[in-house]
Amino acid sequence: MIRWHRGRIGTAQFKLALIAGIGSRNLSKIEGESRRSHLDTYFRLCRILGIDTFSEVRP
Repeated sequence: MIRWHRGRIGTAQFKLALIAGIGSRNLSKIEGESRRSHLDTYFRLCRILGIDTFSEVRP
């Protein structure tokens, strides 16, 4: 979901990671769902990407 929304707004992975205050390797693992992170990191990413965390449905 994070990767799809990042692509939707046309932001490079390293740029989103920089804005979110996390490493690009960490973001890559989050996007690939091979790493879990702190809940505040997910909320920060969602806020930056404009994701409504209370209505988003994952297919």
